[in-house]
Amino acid sequence: MAIIELAVEGIISIKNEREVSMVLMGLNGVEEVEIEEGEVKVDYDDDIIEEDEIIFAIEEMGYSVLD
Repeated sequence: MAIIELAVEGIISIKNEREVSMVLMGLNGVEEVEIEEGEVKVDYDDDIIEEDEIIFAIEEMGYSVLD
């Protein structure tokens, strides 16, 4: 199990939070998603999914993951 915390630009409403959470929870290996004020925390099984795949999924929705 691993945890990644990401600053994500563009999550400005509850609707955005729900969208990101639903997409990430739909990824095989993601166990839990918490979003608060543009910070996304994802608990995931790193034997199943890689950090880059999580970031890619967020960016595919049109959000920017900040360094």
